[in-house]
Amino acid sequence: MNVVRVSKRLSYVLRHRPGSVGVALDDAGAGYAGLQQIIRVAPDILKLDRALVHGAHADTSRQALLEAVIGFAGTTGAAVCAEGVEDLDDLRALVSLDVTYAQGYGLCRPGTPWPGLQAHSASLGAAEIRGGLRVALSPRGVTGAFAGGLAELSDHLAAATTISDLGGANLRAADLLGADEIALMLVTGDVLELVSVNHANAVGTRWPLAEFPATKFVIEHRLPGQVVAGDEAGDPAELAELAELGHGAVLILPVVYGNQTLAVLEVYRQRAQAFTTREIDRARVLGQQFGAALDRLT
Repeated sequence: MNVVRVSKRLSYVLRHRPGSVGVALDDAGAGYAGLQQIIRVAPDILKLDRALVHGAHADTSRQALLEAVIGFAGTTGAAVCAEGVEDLDDLRALVSLDVTYAQGYGLCRPGTPWPGLQAHSASLGAAEIRGGLRVALSPRGVTGAFAGGLAELSDHLAAATTISDLGGANLRAADLLGADEIALMLVTGDVLELVSVNHANAVGTRWPLAEFPATKFVIEHRLPGQVVAGDEAGDPAELAELAELGHGAVLILPVVYGNQTLAVLEVYRQRAQAFTTREIDRARVLGQQFGAALDRLT
């Protein structure tokens, strides 16, 4: 049977009839038609096309797309199988992204009798044993794995003992958001004070809020906002600051904790492109992590 051509009704019957077989959709992600079939068939197993898998460890765009497809599979209860896994670095990335199964020469090669799995490959997909438990360690090195990266950032912030310790966390946060730079600034009365590493300004640099009406609005109304180069409606002071820093867009978020605005988080990127709602929501989540740490340390 050609699984791609299975009707929605037949797919439902196969999936729900006692003792029936499951439905696997091959070459998922290989073009628009493949995405249509993912939605129509709602398979039990989603097999990712090798063109999407190969080189995933070094390609943030592939990682982001894989994360989206895997997230979709999770909402439908489907398992995910990656095809054509030949590179162990790709296998590590797939494990970090919570791919359920994998196939390819990186695991074993065909032969008779049934070939055994290569031990070094199997170890990459198994959680480490400590104290008789399979411990859950955060994935490393895969920027597409936002949830794992957020957990690592939270651990880093929880371990901070001084305000200056928070400065290093902005590099992790920038990676998670796909940003070129992030600035964390304390709100002290009518002044902003930089506490994170910045390519153009030293830690401790201060700016009067009166000179930046847009930032003041964000603080007073506790609403995130953004300024994009070329937008005539943008705050002139923020547009001038973007030009001076060499960036094309900035997302400005209030860091609120305990009903108090403790800081401002500014997320920069070089291209002049507005931040999406999804990106803003992720930045808000990161801002809350910084807020908890600031509340503890100030």
